[in-house]
Amino acid sequence: MKSLSYLLLVIICLLSVSASQAQVLSDLYRAQLPVVNQSVNQRNKVIEQLFAKVIVKVSGSSQSLTNSMISAQLKQALQYTVEFNFSRVDSILHLNALFNEQLVDQLLKNSGVSIWGSRRPTVMLWLASEDEQEQRILISENSELDYSDKIIAHALNRGLPLLLPVWDLEDQLQVNLTDIWGLFSDKVASANLRYHSDFMIIAKAYRSGVSFRTDWVIYKSPINVDAFDIQPAQIIGSGSDEFATTEQALLAIVDQTSDFFSRQYSVDTQTQSGTIAFNITNVGSIETYVEVSNYLMSLKAIESLQVSMISQGIFTFQLTILGDTQSLLDVIGLDGKLINQSFGFGSQPLLFNWHKNLSKKSDIVATN
Repeated sequence: MKSLSYLLLVIICLLSVSASQAQVLSDLYRAQLPVVNQSVNQRNKVIEQLFAKVIVKVSGSSQSLTNSMISAQLKQALQYTVEFNFSRVDSILHLNALFNEQLVDQLLKNSGVSIWGSRRPTVMLWLASEDEQEQRILISENSELDYSDKIIAHALNRGLPLLLPVWDLEDQLQVNLTDIWGLFSDKVASANLRYHSDFMIIAKAYRSGVSFRTDWVIYKSPINVDAFDIQPAQIIGSGSDEFATTEQALLAIVDQTSDFFSRQYSVDTQTQSGTIAFNITNVGSIETYVEVSNYLMSLKAIESLQVSMISQGIFTFQLTILGDTQSLLDVIGLDGKLINQSFGFGSQPLLFNWHKNLSKKSDIVATN
């Protein structure tokens, strides 16, 4: 894994206002797995497994495969497949498959299972763990243990843009292992500023009798913060559990926090469609109108839109949405393209300002 540039990070910390770093995940509907050979039997078996991986990524829920309709459709995975091919990765044969986005989404809707769109929050994981000798260690980008690679790979499987700290001198001047082990947010939040993540998780895994216990806390990263004005991080969730092995415990932190974020940002397909009006300013050209329309229609919660009025550069969009309004607003708030300027949630229509250039994020490929 590559370390971030020290100079760039110093400049960011000193000069910038903390910005949302939501990412657009590409290839959510694609997955790959190793195969023994290229036989039809092997292909059909593994494509079913790949379909299951995509269902979990797109729904955001580790429990989605227990849905009776979905579990029945896993046997029909080929019907949802757009293309597949074999390739070698480090001399190991893999099967790659791309599944039809519309068909997968419709299956989730018909099954009453949530859909988590491609815009997802970036999450920084500050994770301390005990090794076999019960020595405390930090799981970092540069960790010599293989846990860091497994954690990142598992996060990709869940479609969660997860980051690990570099744990270089700059990090260690801001926070120490004791702070992380104690789940103390203040110093960790200071160290987290350089990474500009939407959220941070402070977690620990340790031996408890014959099992391994995990404790984790999720914080919303502060906004409008610079090196001279560090606001407290806001706690939004927590959890604890016990597992048989260290690896199970560490990967479970990824699973449990992924489930948490998917509940916040996914579309509840069991909620009936409704309508809502958005007034959007700064739409000064046909090109911008097309950009705004395409952006809105890229959100999974929005099923259709109509422009009902244009007045003095303000476009009123009538939106038909699936799920609740707050989940839609949460997703919109991730990438900063539409800035909510409404005075109250109950006001109609809601007022937004289009700020496309504030949030040019590179896509993350999530194909595992």
